Amino acid sequence: MYTDDYGTIKKWALIGFSNNILDDCRVTINNLYMNNPPTKIYEDVKEKYREIVKVETCKYENIDLSKMKKIAENFNDYVVGQENVMKQILPSIYSLNNPNRDRPVSILFLGESGIGKTETAKYIGSILGGYIVRVQFSMQQTNEAYRFIFGGEHSENSLARELIRRETNVILLDEFDKVHSSFYNAFYQMFDEGVFVDRNYSVSVKKCIIICTSNYLTNIEAVEKLGMPMYSGFSKIVKFMPINVEDKIKIAKKLMKQLMNS
Repeated sequence: MYTDDYGTIKKWALIGFSNNILDDCRVTINNLYMNNPPTKIYEDVKEKYREIVKVETCKYENIDLSKMKKIAENFNDYVVGQENVMKQILPSIYSLNNPNRDRPVSILFLGESGIGKTETAKYIGSILGGYIVRVQFSMQQTNEAYRFIFGGEHSENSLARELIRRETNVILLDEFDKVHSSFYNAFYQMFDEGVFVDRNYSVSVKKCIIICTSNYLTNIEAVEKLGMPMYSGFSKIVKFMPINVEDKIKIAKKLMKQLMNS
């Protein structure tokens, strides 16, 4: 059973899943592999078959010194005009090597649009070898946003589902400044304890790198808009500087070269 398969199950079958589905006389099961079951199903199966259930969790790549060196060496070729950014980020990422640390590293990017904040997150994810979870909060301005963040019906897509399907431990919450303040409660536990919980899932994000981009220009503006409780939840605040004319020319030439090569 894959992550999306549970959405096809009727709501009444979630409660007592073992009795309603697995113990049905029309079903004979030798081995059952359940990928990312919702909490109700997981708890039910674990309780009924506790002696034979085996739980396996995904092992993500460790961020060792060789990967950090690679991130540092190639960054300025990938993101132009932000030479000081990686110097600020790397110490926070290195803290994940502490065996006693479970909580994620949460980093808030400050700066105007189009200067490399999102590209920096993508670059870090590419070095760590896979697809990063990217959620654009500018798209979450409707009534559906509440259901996406806190969980709606078990058949609906949600932030928790996006997180549980990630391939790397890099999570990009793009345009975090567009998040309504009523949704901050969902992120306090995520940043502090490394757990994201909605009505259908409980997802571990321990030792993740959570990058939140914003268009705040200063730390003072970020505190005023986010509030001190949310602001102080970040491990690191990184300011991106405006790009000068010379760097804009470098970017234009780089994009032109890519275009001509294609």
